[in-house]
Amino acid sequence: MKRHRILKLSTIMAIMMLLFAGVSEPVFAKTTPSFLSVTKIHTKKAAKKYKAKIAKSYNLSYGYQTGFTKTNRIAIYDATHSTAMNLSLNRAISDWNAKLGREVFYQGTAKKHTITLKFTTPPSTATPSGVAWWISKSRHINVSKPYFNGELLDITKLMKHNYLNSSYQELPIDQANTMIDTELAGSARIVEFSRILDHEMGHALGMKHSKNSHNLMYKGVGYGDIYQFDDVYHGRLNVNLITKNDLARAKAGIKMYDLLH
Repeated sequence: MKRHRILKLSTIMAIMMLLFAGVSEPVFAKTTPSFLSVTKIHTKKAAKKYKAKIAKSYNLSYGYQTGFTKTNRIAIYDATHSTAMNLSLNRAISDWNAKLGREVFYQGTAKKHTITLKFTTPPSTATPSGVAWWISKSRHINVSKPYFNGELLDITKLMKHNYLNSSYQELPIDQANTMIDTELAGSARIVEFSRILDHEMGHALGMKHSKNSHNLMYKGVGYGDIYQFDDVYHGRLNVNLITKNDLARAKAGIKMYDLLH
């Protein structure tokens, strides 16, 4: 009987110790949010403190932002000496400035610029490879000259093929083919490369690639509308493809650059 009482007492004491331990040292779950809005950052001090978290939240790389001027704008010099590429550049500059609501990009001169747009002929083993790429260290937007030159012929062939096999032909085939040769293929290439430049200029603002294929900053983004006669003929390519997500990330990158510099 005595042994039974002692056992009960020790059990009660153990339970009480656990209860009091729980009361004296409560455990709270950590609920730190993974996303930090750039709208909460207003000072250089805050920007420095939270720059890593902002970069993670908006998928930014501050190392990409080497093309800004002292007035926090970006001056691009067109060293391609191509009329068509210059038209693409003008269109890309207009796309970004229209979305941003102010002049961030503008065309620089040979003497005054922060980014150079140029043609290059990369070897097959080059890294990075592709149609175009932003090189932050040298502050170059490189465009593959073989691709640029070959794309006009590819657009011409595909547009003619697609029109010939379309269910509805608004114009006689011969007339459509003449328009493709003399005007539409060239216009389509200007639009295509304006989109390519939009993408590379997005990198210059600090943006990494998006995982969403609907965004302009998606890696390897491509558009089939440039090969469609009707879309080019009726001006349906003249759409600014910078998405809300692209714009929010761009603004975050620009704001952080402004505060940190």
